Amino acid sequence: CSDLTGLPMSVASLLDESTAAAEAMQMCFSLKGKKGKKNKFFVSEDVHPQTKSLIQTRAEAIGIEVVVGHHSESNVHSGEYCGAIIQYPNTYGSVESPGESYADFTGRAHAGGAMVICATDLLALTKLAPPSSWGADIAVGSAQRFGVPMGFGGPHAGFLSTSDRYSRKMPGRIIGVTVDSEGKPCLRMAMQTREQHIRRDKATSNICTAQA
Repeated sequence: CSDLTGLPMSVASLLDESTAAAEAMQMCFSLKGKKGKKNKFFVSEDVHPQTKSLIQTRAEAIGIEVVVGHHSESNVHSGEYCGAIIQYPNTYGSVESPGESYADFTGRAHAGGAMVICATDLLALTKLAPPSSWGADIAVGSAQRFGVPMGFGGPHAGFLSTSDRYSRKMPGRIIGVTVDSEGKPCLRMAMQTREQHIRRDKATSNICTAQA
């Protein structure tokens, strides 16, 4: 995920792309939002409909106002938004939605203090420029495109990638590479900060299907 998105921190233990997008929105609100003030979240009209639907459901529960529209006509630079999500390629198959380039849109969002989420397709990213190249803060999507099979706990592995600076707000668990007592490479759990058994009633994520 990190190689294709250009964002160094990745988790691939989310339920699906829509759930990953909702988790990313919650990250934006936690990092940039303020209840009753900077609580708007912009959703491009060209985002997959199931993703829009789940974002609206999650947003209603935690006090985020969702604004759906064309990214070129949005006022994400107004300072009222904690984040925005765009689809790359979009739900109709276009690499970028018509109008303002994603790079310019991201620049406007950042000028207003908002984060930008890119909902993307990993297989498409083998040919397209990574979302990090035009400024995306978070990338989300599904690994089903690489043939992850249906299984217990969820349909396929949803992923979320971001930069190191936002790692402690990521859902799920971070696995790192180390060496064992015999000096051989091995994997170990490096960080898990948001789940139920750590945060209990203050948990902000309980997604850990571990499909990947």
